[in-house]
Amino acid sequence: MRMSLLLIGYGNTLRCDDGVGQAIALTVATWQIPDLRVEVCHQLTPELAAALATVERVWFVDAYGVPQDAEQHPVKIQPLEADPQINPLGHHLTPPLVLSLTAQLYGRTPEAWWLLIPAIDFSFGETFSPLTQQAMAEAIAWLETTLTPQATPCTN
Repeated sequence: MRMSLLLIGYGNTLRCDDGVGQAIALTVATWQIPDLRVEVCHQLTPELAAALATVERVWFVDAYGVPQDAEQHPVKIQPLEADPQINPLGHHLTPPLVLSLTAQLYGRTPEAWWLLIPAIDFSFGETFSPLTQQAMAEAIAWLETTLTPQATPCTN
């Protein structure tokens, strides 16, 4: 039996590199992987807690800002957990806050991962910087290996 999965790609598509989470999610949605639901959104909202309560594993995909002069800009894959001390009803939701809300409302949370793509250009526009384009390709390759039916669970 396959695990029920959710991938949430989010970010502002009108702020260049910030839209990379949505772009990755749209790519993954074309793969039509059984038991994988893909959500594409501008920002995380409380309504996502209902979707998280129904799956066993979730990936949040977003951009993270890096300085242009830094030597390395890796794609980051981080495990996530709900923090029971966090009040998830603020004005800006993060993945740990959505997990916390899911735990409070539904009494459970899925295994959760944060896939962070390096970004340097948050100006107005709809194109990705070369750095983010390269990192996006790496992230998509990793997701393809991780999400395909013959793949093994996350090991990073």
